[in-house]
Amino acid sequence: MGHSWYLSTDMQIHIFSPLVLIPLFYSKIAGGVSVALFFILSIASCYAVHFKYDFPATLFTYLIYGDAQSNGTNDYMMFLYAAPWVRCTPYIIGVLTGYFLHKTKGKKLTIHPLVAITLWCASVAVGLACVLGLYNNIKGIPISTAAAASYDNFSRIGWALALAWVVIACQNNVAGPIKNFMELGMWAPVSRLTFCAYLMHFFVVLVFMAQTRQPIHFVTAMSMFLHYALPCFVITYFFSFFWSCGFEVSFGKLEKMGIAALTGGERRRPHNEEDDRRQQTLSTDDLSQTQKNHV
Repeated sequence: MGHSWYLSTDMQIHIFSPLVLIPLFYSKIAGGVSVALFFILSIASCYAVHFKYDFPATLFTYLIYGDAQSNGTNDYMMFLYAAPWVRCTPYIIGVLTGYFLHKTKGKKLTIHPLVAITLWCASVAVGLACVLGLYNNIKGIPISTAAAASYDNFSRIGWALALAWVVIACQNNVAGPIKNFMELGMWAPVSRLTFCAYLMHFFVVLVFMAQTRQPIHFVTAMSMFLHYALPCFVITYFFSFFWSCGFEVSFGKLEKMGIAALTGGERRRPHNEEDDRRQQTLSTDDLSQTQKNHV
């Protein structure tokens, strides 16, 4: 499961997250200093790795123009792409977003329409810049190491900031139809399977592509979507449902029961007929007492 590198990186950042959360809890100034320190160290480490190894701006450069199994690809994955000290900036932005929502919970936050429109335009512009910023570079036009390091650093930060605004805008009802679309009930079952789908999709893609008897040729985007992307998507979520039921849900309940047993928490007993009779008896006694008091 080569794609599980994300889980180890995510877990390491999660373990060290109290270094940001605890200062934020006690003091905004201390929290700000902690956040600034982590940002500076992360950005500096990314620049240092880029200049030491002369890495490109993105991993796709190796996949498109080089050998996907080359030493350059392995070094890029190890020292840059999967390094938690490089990838921690979006997580910190997520922590700050959650902290802001927690502090403003229950409060009426008024955002001027002009400010909301400006932030929406900035969010869309930054998101498009992150996606299309390397268009010429992917086509073969080289860029300097400094430019590659800058894109690698600030595209990650910009994308996280764009998503943070989407969350804040939806929470404060300044997202219009976007909020209505994102709150549709159809997303609930899909969202519960995203983690299992992430674990399963790579195997589905490998098996699906291994069935081809001739080289794959790109015709149109719609053709690739209908013949490859859509079937892989459907098959992935089909198997993810059974994987979730067999492992994620069951082990999640066992984990809750274990934590409740260790912490002495109250465990809910299964509902039975004795509970119904006891509840009916209590209701009858309460009614009789009320009638006596009335008399």
